[in-house]
Parts: sequence; C-alpha cells; structure tokens
Amino acid sequence: MSTIISLVSRVEDSIRREIATFLLLTFALAWGCQITAILLGVDFNRLDSSPPIVWVMLIGTAWAPGLAALATRLIYYRSLRGMGWQGVQPRYLLLGAGLTLLFIALSYMAAWLLSPGSFAPFQVLDEATAMLGRGWAADGVIVLVYLGLNGLMLILPIGFFALGEEIGWSGLLAPQLARMTSFGSTALITGIIWALYHFPLMLFGGYTQGVPLWYGLLINSIVLVASGFMPIWLRLKSGSMWPAVLTHTCWNIFMFYLFEPITRTTPLTLYLVGEKGAATAVVVIVSALLFWRLGRSLGQPGDERN
Repeated sequence: MSTIISLVSRVEDSIRREIATFLLLTFALAWGCQITAILLGVDFNRLDSSPPIVWVMLIGTAWAPGLAALATRLIYYRSLRGMGWQGVQPRYLLLGAGLTLLFIALSYMAAWLLSPGSFAPFQVLDEATAMLGRGWAADGVIVLVYLGLNGLMLILPIGFFALGEEIGWSGLLAPQLARMTSFGSTALITGIIWALYHFPLMLFGGYTQGVPLWYGLLINSIVLVASGFMPIWLRLKSGSMWPAVLTHTCWNIFMFYLFEPITRTTPLTLYLVGEKGAATAVVVIVSALLFWRLGRSLGQPGDERN
C-alpha cells in the first residue's frame, strides 16, 4: 500500500511541475503580447484597421497556450502524444456546436425581449446585397444566406485562433488537472486561468468598452469561467480536443458574426449580450451547472496515446 501511495504522489508531483511550466510559459508569452498590443494602441472597436504588428501580437496571445503546451510536452515527454489529437465521434462535434448556438441564441433573445427594437436583422441588408445582389429572394432570406456564408468563410481563420488556445487548455491543462481532481474543480480552475489570461486586454485594451470597467471585468470573468464547463466535458468525455476547438470556434462565430450584427446596440443591450453581458452570464452559468452534474460521472482520464 505504501508503495502505491508513493507512486501516486510522484505522479501527482510530476503533473504539478508540468502544469506549472505550462502556465509560466503561457502567461509570459500571452501577457507579453497583450501588453505590447496595448502599448501599440489596440482598439477592439477598430480591429480591421489595426496595423499588422497588432495582429501579430493578438495571434501570439491566441497561440501562447498552444505553443506553451507543445513546448511543455516536449520538455517532459519528448513527444506530443497524449494531447487528444485523435479523431472523434461526430456526435460530440454536433453537440458542442449545437449547444453553443442554443446558449448564445437564448442570451440574445432575452436581450431582444428586454430591449424592444434591438432585434434588427435588416441593418446588415446593405452588406448582404453588396455581396449577394438583390431581387433573387426576399430580403430576409438574403440576410440569412449572407450571415450563413459569412460564418462558413470565417471557420478557418477563427478556428486558427481557437486551436492555438485549445491545444493548451484542452490538450494539456484540463486533462492533466482531471488526473488529480474532480471534473468540477478541473473546469473551475481551468476557467479561472482562462479569465486571468485575458486580464491585460480586459483592463487596458478596451475589451470592455461600453460598460463600466468593473462590470465588464466581473461579467466577462464569470462568462469565461462558466462557458468552459461544456468544452472541458466534451474533451474528457470524447478523449479528443477537437470538440473543444469546434465549440470555441462556434462561440466566436455565432456571437460576433451571427447574432451581434443583427442586434441594434442600445444602452441596455451593452449590459446584456456579448462576453460582457448579464444575459450571457446567466445562460452559461445554467449550462455550467448542467455539465457539472454530468461531469460527476466521468472517471479520471488515464494516459492517452494520441
């Protein structure tokens, strides 16, 4: 028995050192890139017109967890196996994408109900007709097709950013934490780290524009922590990181390129929707509680081969 306890203790110490190395590398690179972007005047309201160097810093921020995870695995194992590279059953991909759409839709529908006139699908009609032309279908159909095509075209570029993060969070951090603690603790710790990772941009980069800093920081942190329960459950349940990558990608596409363009900004919607919105926070807290209950039946993951 004492031999088994000693072996478990050595394994846990090794995992703690691996996680500490990963976090040190992640925050050094991510916060360094974010601080540089802030000093260069990053503005999230005008990202399209940002100079290339700002985009380099944002890419560095997104890929900091991934690069740190790859380096950490090579340092400790001389291999990149065991990070969840393998394929996955389509049901996990569909579940992640479908529930992400549902959760974001619920938050925006709540805002549309609470702020009459904020549902404004035709405010993108000019952009839609410039891309697709007019007269071949009803205006509502043109807008719907435009939003769908726009989302499809963004899968690869936005997925590139999501992949950089999820190689770190879902490829290394979450599965290694799950070997030492419960699902709830794994998801909570990972979410807190994910929120801290964003702090420089939230504090000084205009990430919370339109609302008081304290409110944006609080709600954004809650959203980041709670929204991580589903992708972490998918990662541990499926044994693959790809459902988490797709969920992360869909979150950004659905929120910023599907629902935000058809929502008229009002003093109230600023506080309700998006990653700093109270309606979003309520929805993802409910989803976190659901997946926390589901996660209690998950066993601890063993060493993965892929």
